[in-house]
Formats: sequence, structure tokens, C-alpha cells
Amino acid sequence: MWLQDYRIDGLRLDATSLIRNVYGDDNQANDLPDGRGLLRRVNEEADADQPWKLIIAEDMKNDDWVTRPTADGGAGFDSQWDPSFVADVRAQLRPAQDTDRSMAAIAGALTHRYNDRPLARVVFTESHDEDGNTAAGSAL
Repeated sequence: MWLQDYRIDGLRLDATSLIRNVYGDDNQANDLPDGRGLLRRVNEEADADQPWKLIIAEDMKNDDWVTRPTADGGAGFDSQWDPSFVADVRAQLRPAQDTDRSMAAIAGALTHRYNDRPLARVVFTESHDEDGNTAAGSAL
């Protein structure tokens, strides 16, 4: 409906790791086959009807399966959030001395790809999830 009736350019699905896995973790024993099937079906239907529209997963698990084409057994998302980018960049911003920073780490963060596709990831340095979900329960 959102893609067809309201003609939006795409969708971002939130917390897709929890749709495909009970705890959103990497333990295959917790996988939800119906959830994985739902994610694939959403992307297959969008691609069949309007392949130019972008479907983005906020998965946060660095899993190539998310952006692998459905024909190759993946979920078929056009792009997914890349939580490693923000972690790697922030780690290099923390040291007080330039000599304690690694340009190789920054280069790696910039050039990382899912399924060898540079546009299959959304990079960010700020997010409500990253800033609000701290061990103490508050980023303030």
C-alpha cells in the first residue's frame, strides 16, 4: 500500500534481526523460518512490482544474508544499516593523540561492503539506537 497507493520511494524495516530470529542474535537455533520467509517475500513482491523502489533493513547484525538477492538465498534488501561503520569511526575519534588513531581502521570502515556491493549499506555516525541504548540505560 505505501509503495503503490502513496507512491513513496521505499521503506526502512526496523529491527529485522528480530523478525528473522527470536533474540535477534546469530544463534541459528533461534531462527524463525516464517520471519525469514516474510522478509524475502516483502522484497520479492516489491521487486516484482516496482524494482526501482528501495527497501532498507535496519538489521544491525552485519549479516550478508540480508542484502543477498533472494535468487541466491538471501532476504533481498537493497541496503542495510552498517553498525560497524559507527563503531569503527567512533573508536578512532576517542583517542586524544593523533598517533593513537588508525587510518587503516577508517579506510576499512569506508570500504566495507556487503556482498561486494558498495551501496548495499547505510553508513551513519549518529542514531537513536546507538546513542540511547547504553549499558547505563541513558546516553546523557
